[in-house]
Amino acid sequence: MKTLVLITAFNVEKFLEDVVMRIPKEIKSYNPEILIINDFSRDNTLQKMREIKGNFKDFKVTCLTNKTNLGYGGNQKLGYHYAIKNNFDYVVMLHGDGQYAPESIIDMIKPLAENKCSAVQGSRMIKKIPNAATAICSGWMHIRGNRRWKGVDAGFSISDHADWDGLLEAVKATGAEKVHVTHGSQAVFSKYLNEIGIEAYELKTEFGEDEFAKDEETKTENA
Repeated sequence: MKTLVLITAFNVEKFLEDVVMRIPKEIKSYNPEILIINDFSRDNTLQKMREIKGNFKDFKVTCLTNKTNLGYGGNQKLGYHYAIKNNFDYVVMLHGDGQYAPESIIDMIKPLAENKCSAVQGSRMIKKIPNAATAICSGWMHIRGNRRWKGVDAGFSISDHADWDGLLEAVKATGAEKVHVTHGSQAVFSKYLNEIGIEAYELKTEFGEDEFAKDEETKTENA
């Protein structure tokens, strides 16, 4: 069993070391490696990342730095590609600014290792949402193996990979009265939804574009 702790890092020099130090030592039993991806930061994140790699002895630390800013989605894809290429069984993603709690890593890996589910997603917001339902989401996945989905409500699934017709069909099937479009062709899709009578809005995010080079090695180097 191999576990990759993926840490995306953009302008997080003040927080990155604390995030790494908060990773529980109990994760050793899951054969971990920490992968830190510096997304073309403009502060001293690169230097801080190198210091962590040199000083941190509990687990193997690998550092990559992007030659251009790949954005939130691009860094996830880069991390997943690294995991697949190096035969990892599980990936746990953390943010370099600490907004995802490293202390919860064991709670996320344990049900996977015990074959109780195929994916685990944490949320800081779920307690604020009444009558929340959980769904399968393709962006959070078990890298290898073909296991039955358990622990999710059996009503619907969410995917971030769909063509126009598939996406439109999914929106209609939900019966949603209001749709917020967060990435991709926000303006075009929200305009079309409004034209066919579904109230829709563009929802801007703080993340960069989700572009990802087919050959990521042309834009990424070992740090």
